[in-house]
Amino acid sequence: MAKKIIDMSQSPRAGQFAYFSAMADPWAGATVMVDITDFLSAIREKGLPFFLSFLFAVTRAGNAVPELRRRLLPGGFPVDGGEQTLRAHA
Repeated sequence: MAKKIIDMSQSPRAGQFAYFSAMADPWAGATVMVDITDFLSAIREKGLPFFLSFLFAVTRAGNAVPELRRRLLPGGFPVDGGEQTLRAHA
């Protein structure tokens, strides 16, 4: 999938984009409780390392959400970065 410029005037997230675009260093974070019991059982059964398996799963989940794949081009134009925008680095 090629990068596609997003018309923010037509986006339901135009307000959030305007808010965060005005910041010098925009970011958002969240801390949540997640039950990984089944995940742990599955990776232990297969003998997979926890960190790399979890990093893969989180990156794959993030790439499944189109809004999390968005990036800004120079000049501030938002684009959908394609299917694999988020990349894991260990």
